[in-house]
Amino acid sequence: MKILPRNSFVLLMSIIVGCSHPERKEEIIPVDFLSIMKPDLVNGETQKQTLAKSAKAFKLIDFNTVNKYIPRDIVVQSPEGINIKLIDLINKPTILTSVDLHCGFGKESVSTIFPNSLDSLRKLKNDYNAICLVKIRDIDEGFDFEKDWFTNTCKERYSENLYFIQDSVAYQMNLWGNPDRLYINSETKVIAKSGGMLELLDQIKEIRKYTSLNNGYK
Repeated sequence: MKILPRNSFVLLMSIIVGCSHPERKEEIIPVDFLSIMKPDLVNGETQKQTLAKSAKAFKLIDFNTVNKYIPRDIVVQSPEGINIKLIDLINKPTILTSVDLHCGFGKESVSTIFPNSLDSLRKLKNDYNAICLVKIRDIDEGFDFEKDWFTNTCKERYSENLYFIQDSVAYQMNLWGNPDRLYINSETKVIAKSGGMLELLDQIKEIRKYTSLNNGYK
């Protein structure tokens, strides 16, 4: 029986261990946006200082989100009350948009502007998923009419991909804005993040920028 040299044995064991324990993908790192933006009630702060804090917070959010992976334990709920892991919904490149249950501007964006933008980019229909997440809070339990509005207005426009998510869970993906958008590849990696309400043409430009229609991701 031939005995391997010590260095060869160590290398072989390293390969075996590496294969049995694949490298864990780095997931999105949550940012406590509210803590960063907490006003200084003792010394006070100027508008310039507040804007500087905001810029710092959004820069950190982008850094902790882009090129990171969707957390594996994020659970969303269908309008029928079925819980499902978000990563199980991402089987091809996906554009995810999120909005607060009560945000008027966000409602207009996710129900009209965003889906209209996708409709105008017909090539995306077969190559990409579009998912709409509606953020809810524990105190929203009595607002079933709001949930019904989203279900009746948005579900079909997103090819049934409308889901509700607890706001505290959404914040684990740094979805603090209304609306927010994540551009995700088929491996659940976030390629780009954007937020805020856009006009139709600007929304189309953004989608083109971050998808393969403009040599973006696949």
